Amino acid sequence: MEIAELPKASKGGRPFALDSEDSEKLLNMVIALTAEVSVLNDKVENLAAVAAKGLAFERDDVLAYQPDEEEIKQRAVYRKELVDRVLRIIHADFERQTAPKVDYKDMIKMVSGQD
Repeated sequence: MEIAELPKASKGGRPFALDSEDSEKLLNMVIALTAEVSVLNDKVENLAAVAAKGLAFERDDVLAYQPDEEEIKQRAVYRKELVDRVLRIIHADFERQTAPKVDYKDMIKMVSGQD
């Protein structure tokens, strides 16, 4: 059975979530670079773990390294924090747009503790 080759690009217009096509392209590039940084971090962590054993090693030893459960959890935390840092401005804008509007006088009361 032969698997059909998928087209390189989809037909029709591409949906955009941001204000401009250029912004969308830039976001896609930043996300792709973030994924590469994450992969590089995993490779560095593998290299450090193999080197920490203090024995001579080869490239295949690093490629074959399997992190334990604790290392997997630490890497997951790193990836989440990385994505959070990269997307921080988008999250902040979303929160500002969706936050309920508070009257200035009500805000002063909240901050000062007045009822």
